[in-house]
Amino acid sequence: MTRGLESVTLVAIFQEAVEASHPARVLPQALQNIEGDNLHLVALGKAGESMALSALQALQGRIRGGVVVGKHPAQLPPPFEYLRGGHPIPDARSEAAGRRLQSYLRDLPEGATVIVLLSGGASSLAEIPKEGVSLAEIIDLNRHLMSSGLPIEEMNRQRGQLSDLKWGGLNRWLPPGTTTLVISDVIDSPPEFVGSGPTAGGGPLEVVADCQTLLQAALQAARRRGLPARVYSGALRGEARQVAKDLANLEQPGLWLAVGETSVTVSGSGRGGRCQELALAFALEAQLKSPRLLLAAASDGEDGEGIEVAGAWSDATTVARARALGLDAAAYLQDNDSHAFFAKIGQHVQVGPTGTNVNDLMILYRQ
Repeated sequence: MTRGLESVTLVAIFQEAVEASHPARVLPQALQNIEGDNLHLVALGKAGESMALSALQALQGRIRGGVVVGKHPAQLPPPFEYLRGGHPIPDARSEAAGRRLQSYLRDLPEGATVIVLLSGGASSLAEIPKEGVSLAEIIDLNRHLMSSGLPIEEMNRQRGQLSDLKWGGLNRWLPPGTTTLVISDVIDSPPEFVGSGPTAGGGPLEVVADCQTLLQAALQAARRRGLPARVYSGALRGEARQVAKDLANLEQPGLWLAVGETSVTVSGSGRGGRCQELALAFALEAQLKSPRLLLAAASDGEDGEGIEVAGAWSDATTVARARALGLDAAAYLQDNDSHAFFAKIGQHVQVGPTGTNVNDLMILYRQ
C-alpha cells in the first residue's frame, strides 16, 4: 500500500470502532429491563446529548422529564432541558448546571424512577463546590491538573476533594436504587473515577461501553479489510513521549492496536492534545527506520482544549517532509505545539464530535 492509502485505511478503522461505541449502538439493550412510565433522565458528560436521545428513542415515550448536561451547543426535544457546562475547565455554567440538577431532583414527583446516563467529561461540565470552597479554587485546581501529566484517576481524586457532586455526591438527591448507565473513558471503569463518580456507591451501575468496546470493534474493522491485527495493549498508559518511543521501536511487523490514555506534562506554550503529541514524538523516533505508520486519535473527536481534531497520524517520513517545508519537528514537540505542526503538514485526523467518549485508539502499522 502507499503511505496515503495506509493513513486513509487507519482513519476508516478508527471511525468504524468509534461508531460501534456510540450510545445508539450500546444503550438499547441496557435499557430493555427498565420498567415504569414515570421515568426521568439525568445525562452528564461529553456523550450526554447522544445518550439522552438514544434513551428517548429506546424507551418509546415513557420519559416524563430530564436534565442533560453536555459540552456543545445543542437543542434537545421535549421533555429534556439542556444545559451546557464548561470543559475541560469548569466555569460558572458548570456550577449553574450542578445546582439545576440538584433542584430538579429535589422536585421530582412522587414515584418517579430516575436513570442516570454518565460519560467522561462530567467532572468539569457539572459542579457544586463544597461548603467553604469557591468556584475559583476549583478552576485553579483544574488548570493545574490539565498540564500536570497526572493520570485521569489521580486528577479525579483531587477534583473530588473539593466537590459536593463528585464521589457519590449526587446520590443524596436520587431515589434509592437509581440505575446508572456508563460510557466510560477510564481504563477498567472504576465507578468513582468515571466522571468523578457522582453516583458511586449508590444504586446499580452498568458500563455499556468502554475502551474494550473500542478495541474489539477496531480489531473487527481491521480484519474485515484482510488485515490480521493484533493487540499491543488494552490499557495503555504513560507519558505520551515515552509511549511513542516504545511504539516506534516495536520489532515485530504487522498491524497493532492499543487503547487507553497517555498523559502530557506541559512545559511549552503551544497547543496540542495527548494524541497529537504522541504522533509527533513517534515521528521523531521513527524517522529513518523501516516503513511504519501510527494513528493516534481520541474517540470523542477532540484531542485537547478547544481543539476540533481527534488526533493525528505520522510515519517514518514525516520529519523529513516537515523539514522540506522549513519546519523543525523537535522544536514543535519541545513547545508542546503538535497541533500547529500537524496542521501545517496536513496530517490531522478530523472527524468532528462523535457523541461518545471511550478513551483513545492507537493503530500502528510496521512493515
